[in-house]
Amino acid sequence: MRSQRAMGADRKLAPHGLAGQVLLGEWLEEQYGWTVAQTGQFTVAVGGHHGIPPEHGQITALDRHPQLLRTPGGSQPPWRRVQQELLDACAAEFGVHDRLDAWRSVKLPQPVQVVLTALVIVSDWVASNPELFPYFPEDIHPP
Repeated sequence: MRSQRAMGADRKLAPHGLAGQVLLGEWLEEQYGWTVAQTGQFTVAVGGHHGIPPEHGQITALDRHPQLLRTPGGSQPPWRRVQQELLDACAAEFGVHDRLDAWRSVKLPQPVQVVLTALVIVSDWVASNPELFPYFPEDIHPP
């Protein structure tokens, strides 16, 4: 992956929440046949996990810059496979593979979307706490 300097100002078009939203939506569309409308109501919880859901224009801008999600060239196919494998592993870990077809027809009310976003926010906050999940676990010494 190119450095932040090499990406320049375009890098700001792909904050990690928005990138996660787009990648999750892409996975649901490609692997499970969801439409963009079906994915958006779920993926917004990922995109908005820092408090503000991405606007349509932000998603469109990122769609016009696919190199921000995967470096073009020979590394693009392996990186795409890794992204899909990570999402597959998460779906398997939480036992949702068999539910994704049924969830395609779900219509999530906005309050439910807000609760799902809150769940992602709290999960992100807990998982980002280095006291609970140290960056270098080998440096932890028992009391």
